[in-house]
Amino acid sequence: MRRKLGWVLAVTLLLLGGVAIAERAWLRLGGAHVVGRPHAVASQAIEASLSRRLGAMRDLDSLQRATLAETGARLHFGLGHTTSLQFDAEREGNCIEYAQLFSTLFDAAAVKRGMPARAYPIHSPRVTVSGLVVPLRGWHDHDWVLIVDGAARRYVDPTLADFGLGWDVEQQVVAPGSIRP
Repeated sequence: MRRKLGWVLAVTLLLLGGVAIAERAWLRLGGAHVVGRPHAVASQAIEASLSRRLGAMRDLDSLQRATLAETGARLHFGLGHTTSLQFDAEREGNCIEYAQLFSTLFDAAAVKRGMPARAYPIHSPRVTVSGLVVPLRGWHDHDWVLIVDGAARRYVDPTLADFGLGWDVEQQVVAPGSIRP
């Protein structure tokens, strides 16, 4: 019953927000952000699939788009499983798994293409929705990805991207300047 209530709340928030949802003005990612390192293990088939998606493309936008597409093809959101950073077949994933898979694939592809950009999974321990802490499992914290390319930074959320809510969460991150990879 509690899980069903959580999904009802999530769907209600998504349907009622209108423009605020499209701009994600209802979501804030705060707290003392924790920078991690990608340490997922992706199968060779997943890496090969990403390479096919990319082809000869070597620019940051293409790499990001292809990695988001591959991550979304391999995961569908869910909280009813034990978190695992081993990826092979399509399966359920939570925000930790989305961030880890995206970061691992992005870094591997960037290295193969001689690109200096790197991805870092970020854990934000305080998430608010419309200014409130939601007391349901999976809503109190969130993992997303910071891409660093020289002085440029991109704040990428592969979980929200998979929901069709866009990937750019820069405006939702509280104190982005405090994040130091």
